[in-house]
Amino acid sequence: MKRLIAALALAGVCMNAIPLQAMAGCSPGTGSVQHTWSRAACGPVCTVRYNGGGVISHFMDQVENMKRDRVTLRIDGPCASACTMAADKARPRVCITKRALLQFHNGYYCPRGDRFRPAGYYSRDILGWVDAHGGFPGADADDESVLEMNYGQARAFFKACA
Repeated sequence: MKRLIAALALAGVCMNAIPLQAMAGCSPGTGSVQHTWSRAACGPVCTVRYNGGGVISHFMDQVENMKRDRVTLRIDGPCASACTMAADKARPRVCITKRALLQFHNGYYCPRGDRFRPAGYYSRDILGWVDAHGGFPGADADDESVLEMNYGQARAFFKACA
C-alpha cells in the first residue's frame, strides 16, 4: 500500500495533464471531488481524505484561494507531495485529524524525469523535521519511497481539528 501511495504521489507530480479536480478532495462526507479549495467549491472547510499531490503551481494557486476565501483545509488522511507543500504554506488555515499522514519525497521534473530537492517550497521548521528524519527520499527515478509524518509528529506543526 505504501508503494502504491508513493507511486501515485510521484505520478501526480509529473502528470500535469491530470486536472486538479482529480487531485483535490474537498467535499466532506460526500466523497465528491471539487475543482478548488475555495469557499465556492467546498464551503468554509475543505477536507482532504486522500491527496497524492500533483503540479506544484496548481497547489500554490489553491493556497491563494484558501487565503482569499478564508477556507480551512482539514487533513483527514494521506496528503502527499505538493499537498504537503500547500499545507505548509497555508498552515494557519490548516488543521489535522488523527488520520492525517503527510508524505514527503524529492521533486520530479517532467518530462525529463530529473529529481530535485524541494527545500524552497517548505518552511524552515518542516524542512528541519525532514532533514532530521533522513531527508527527502526519492533520489532517482526508480526510487518511489516517501518520508511519512504521522499525526503525532504533525501536531508539532499543525493544529488539531476541533
